[in-house]
Amino acid sequence: MMPLTIDDIYPHFLKTNLNIWLQTTLDSIAFKTGQPPCN
Repeated sequence: MMPLTIDDIYPHFLKTNLNIWLQTTLDSIAFKTGQPPCN
């Protein structure tokens, strides 16, 4: 088994924590502006 590299870890991070953060931010902006969130 190959050891994990930053290239393996970073995309996984992007798909989880960052996407959750972005969705939360978009929902917050949509709530403040009264616009539906863009998917």
